[in-house]
Amino acid sequence: MPATIIHLGLGLQMKSVTPRYFSFPVFVFTQLAIDTEALYFLIKNESPVHRFLHTYLGATLIILLAVLVGRPLCQWGIKLWNTLLKEKYYRWLYVTPKISWRAAAIAAAFGAYSHILMDSIMHADMQPFAPFSLVNGFWGAISDFHLHMFCIMCGGLGIIVLWLFWETREVLEATETEKEQQVSNQGH
Repeated sequence: MPATIIHLGLGLQMKSVTPRYFSFPVFVFTQLAIDTEALYFLIKNESPVHRFLHTYLGATLIILLAVLVGRPLCQWGIKLWNTLLKEKYYRWLYVTPKISWRAAAIAAAFGAYSHILMDSIMHADMQPFAPFSLVNGFWGAISDFHLHMFCIMCGGLGIIVLWLFWETREVLEATETEKEQQVSNQGH
């Protein structure tokens, strides 16, 4: 992918369908960790740009890094985010700082392996199964345009579903509060 941000659409989609079992911050950490390799070789103007971290073996090591190092870093970042929120935005933008091990592991694995698959489709210098095979059978399976549109559509749908989930949660919480108040008033 030409920019790590394109990968985030899949993460938003996953977060929207499995909100309790998927950590979007760990997913983002995973994407960035993998693409540091490509950035390094782009800056040095060396080819190939996609090397060890852009293999399934390298991605597996990134999963471990994301769970063991990325999870606590993301939790710290979320806590910092929450402390910087102004009170009027707190209800809208507060994020629970606790990331379960399961959510971190699922997000890291999905993030790493989907990253390798998408980059394998897009970049000719990818060797996703190295060192076992230097063949990239995924390259060009679909056009770059269609791959980008897929990621953008996933991101858009993910945002819509997350928004609907948030709106529904707000309505349900308001209904529960009203019921509790009615029960409390009947008791008096």
